[in-house]
Amino acid sequence: MPGIPLSVRQIIRTLAKITTYLYRLIKTFTKAKTCQCTPTTESRVVSKIKVLTGNCVDSSGTIVPDGGSWTSSAGVCDKNICYHAPFGIYTIQERCRPLGPTENPDNLNCQTVSETIQPFPSCCPKLECDERNPLTTMSPSACIDMATPFSCEFWKNETSGCQSGINEVLYNYAKDYCQKTCGLC
Repeated sequence: MPGIPLSVRQIIRTLAKITTYLYRLIKTFTKAKTCQCTPTTESRVVSKIKVLTGNCVDSSGTIVPDGGSWTSSAGVCDKNICYHAPFGIYTIQERCRPLGPTENPDNLNCQTVSETIQPFPSCCPKLECDERNPLTTMSPSACIDMATPFSCEFWKNETSGCQSGINEVLYNYAKDYCQKTCGLC
């Protein structure tokens, strides 16, 4: 870029390299995997942290060179990479993506499993399902409350006995999650 000092050009190129590196990490390590219970995504969470002390330092206090990697502490499933740039030193942190509470619809047959002795990312938690027991579901004609008794009673009281027209938001919750309490089945 004409007219821009060499140091600014270097900074722009280095920023482009870091952005490309992070994009490739995210793209490369985001893979869809399917479980017998539900689809889930195995991915990494990647972030860039500027090193304020002047050097990358591992968990034991040892200075780590450019491109070197280490874990946060023994037994932790993560990876830190030291990256030296002309305008600073950075730690690229790679972590396991946490599994959300709704990713396991079948607690009876599916369990979260971690292989802690494996290197990152193989040590990240994964959902594994046993194929021997089929997923059990409720009969569509079952008359049950899917919300807690407290919630159902609250929604019933706030809608004057589960009546439409009083509080439509709570009525919608009550009719969907409190069929037994509201006498809708």
